[in-house]
Amino acid sequence: MSYRYDFLVHATVREEDDWGFPEPDATRVPTDVAALSKLRDSAACAQDLAALKLTNYALAVSEAQVRSSHCTAMPISVQASRDEHCNLACTYCRSSPPESYALMSWSDWESALEVLLPPAIEFLPFCWGEPLIAPGLRETLELAARNRVTVSLITNLQAMTSELAESFVRFVGRALISVDTADPAAFQRIRRGGSLAALERNLDALDDAAARPGLSRPWLGVSAVMMRSTIGGLPRLIRWMSTRGLRGLCAKRIILRSHELQKSQQDELFAFSSREYREVYRECHSLCRSLGIALSMCDPDRPVGIHTSCPAPWQHIYLSPSGHMSVCNFSRLRTVGALPLCEGYYNSEQIVAMRRSWAVGHRCPECQSSDCDGRNEFPGARGY
Repeated sequence: MSYRYDFLVHATVREEDDWGFPEPDATRVPTDVAALSKLRDSAACAQDLAALKLTNYALAVSEAQVRSSHCTAMPISVQASRDEHCNLACTYCRSSPPESYALMSWSDWESALEVLLPPAIEFLPFCWGEPLIAPGLRETLELAARNRVTVSLITNLQAMTSELAESFVRFVGRALISVDTADPAAFQRIRRGGSLAALERNLDALDDAAARPGLSRPWLGVSAVMMRSTIGGLPRLIRWMSTRGLRGLCAKRIILRSHELQKSQQDELFAFSSREYREVYRECHSLCRSLGIALSMCDPDRPVGIHTSCPAPWQHIYLSPSGHMSVCNFSRLRTVGALPLCEGYYNSEQIVAMRRSWAVGHRCPECQSSDCDGRNEFPGARGY
């Protein structure tokens, strides 16, 4: 069985899972890096966007497997934020970094995406803000559609309108909806400015839009931040998900881009080895299996850091609102370059040195994900 890294949930998933893309057919696409490089630069791929994406995908996977220091492939997963504003003030979210107040001009945004999207297979726009209030969202989705790249979103779904609902079901391939609890009072306390009732109304609006001829609702799951005060309610959240047709749960502890935790955030941390978490994990695992819901949740009994390592330096790029690029949206080190994109940007001196130092099982010391430690689980798979 083959696995791939899923940047939306930051976990390793099976190739056939509908979170991602099918494994390239080895009978049609060679696995040799040199042959793939030649094919990717051929006239056939220059004239056929689908062939370019498939070949570049296979090339990126192959170069990650052999740990090439200089990459011929271009990033297959693009995360980019034109700005990072949000409409909620969640209790566990630290204050926005200074660059969140930047707004990239539309001309810079468009020109950057025209370079980044054609070889890519997945696009996660506005990944540190709320995409539904982002400027130029509809135009960005249309640009992604022209480049035939699958759009993945993480959204709190509070700002949905009927117009946005139609664009959402027309252009978004999959999305995680931010829901930490199915308790309406706790929801309102944690996600200040939002409500569970509004979220449910907007899910209904998506269903109404998807009922129109030629449209269908995209794959929808839940992104839940696990806190000491909410982990006991995860089984209730899973049951709520099943009533709303939400097909996957990505449950993680607080994830920050800073080593500094406020006291309120520290109070909400818990140990994966605790008895309470183990009991909740077992119940959630059983519930998701019985209800057909995919689960990405830290397994307390998995060994740490085995089988896979982060492929970001070979497969991923993040573009910030201020125009800086790195290989991961958790990284504060700008390892690739800045706008305007120049030829060879993906092989800067810094990133080539990073690839040389990357070893199997290596975990980036800058990673701010509290549970990116080798124990995330999807059915039959594990995270790095």
